[in-house]
Amino acid sequence: MTPHPFTRRPVPPEKTNAEDAFPEQYHAEILFDKSVRFRLIEEYGLDCYRETEDGLVLSLDYANPDYIISWLLGFGDQAELLEPPELRGVLAGIAGRMLGKYRPAPHPP
Repeated sequence: MTPHPFTRRPVPPEKTNAEDAFPEQYHAEILFDKSVRFRLIEEYGLDCYRETEDGLVLSLDYANPDYIISWLLGFGDQAELLEPPELRGVLAGIAGRMLGKYRPAPHPP
């Protein structure tokens, strides 16, 4: 705290909407393992996904591709990005580089 008072400044209504600051420019379809149901509900609400025989499909709009990639990687093999295809390629590249880091060294014959 400071002993100096401050005067609140009014915030114009056009600056109070988070969607204006971070417009959702991209759309993703993600297939999740049913075991992560409660994590999805906790983050996006009860009716956030549709259930299929393959798992749970979340349809999601987002503003930052780096964020969605990082978020998906947190699910490990319990998530598969179905759309957009260009982001699938980015994830495949990341997964390949990760595999290279963690693959055991070959044993000499």
